[in-house]
Amino acid sequence: YDCNYSMLFYDKRKYLLAESEEMRRYYLEKVIFDCFYMGDFVNGEAFIREYIEKWPGQAMRYQSFGEEVKRLLQEIGQAIKQKEKKDIILYWVDAISYGEDKIMPYLRSLDGECMVFKRAYTTIDTTSGVASSVFCREMPLESRKFKHKELIGDCYLTEYLKRQGWRFRYYGVDGIFAYENVRNIVKDRHISVVSSKNYWLMLCDMAEEDQPAFRIVHVMGCHTPFLSGGMSLEEYLPMHGLFCKQDSDMEKKIFAQRIDAMRYEDAQLAFYDRMVNAVGKIYFSDHGCHSRSGANLAELYHTILKVKSDRFEVGEN
Repeated sequence: YDCNYSMLFYDKRKYLLAESEEMRRYYLEKVIFDCFYMGDFVNGEAFIREYIEKWPGQAMRYQSFGEEVKRLLQEIGQAIKQKEKKDIILYWVDAISYGEDKIMPYLRSLDGECMVFKRAYTTIDTTSGVASSVFCREMPLESRKFKHKELIGDCYLTEYLKRQGWRFRYYGVDGIFAYENVRNIVKDRHISVVSSKNYWLMLCDMAEEDQPAFRIVHVMGCHTPFLSGGMSLEEYLPMHGLFCKQDSDMEKKIFAQRIDAMRYEDAQLAFYDRMVNAVGKIYFSDHGCHSRSGANLAELYHTILKVKSDRFEVGEN
């Protein structure tokens, strides 16, 4: 069984549209299972509360389950903090422009804890091109890396970490880093890889590993086609529909689905980021959103970069 956003969307829709009380309860139970299976504890707990409110007589097992999950997460969080780990975590939020975190309250709130780089610009507006530029010190335009997609093997970053005795961990999408150089990658042929799975794998590694590591958590919910566990149930917009000629009604639906995804990613980031400690945390976006109506070059290339560390002063740069 592999749960993804499409499965969650299907079960949530069935829950809302079910005609009988029995089927509504059945599909809400499936939604709760989907959320916890994906590591989405934020929505999982919310749906448990909804279940208890609707069917209090049937709720004892879910109430007990929710309490057990909370205890488990507390134990994991304590185990991580007791290790006094010297990890560095890079949170890579794909496809948001500088300033768009105004609708992502947790990410925006970090301005008071980080050095915020107001003039951070990418060299190229593609995910693989940015990866080559940032991690390999390459110039994607000069090397024409934008013409094809190469998996990143050993590069400047991974070689440097090896020399320093650090591990490298990437939790993200299939097709960025070569498998032989990356552990615990979430392999998915589709761009809709579930972000909470990435965070959960990072959390498990941090609890089990003692060697310091540079960890990249790469989440794609804000990237087309804007799939997330926060999708409204009005309509699920497929990938091919996002780049066709669109009327005003379709544009509104696309915008709404993207807003849902940004808020969902912000909630997941807030939940997991608060559970872990590290000597450095980097909050980073690679490029803006191509399918956003009216997007200009500045929005595509002006990105978010925030660094939280004792070595950096809090404020704007």
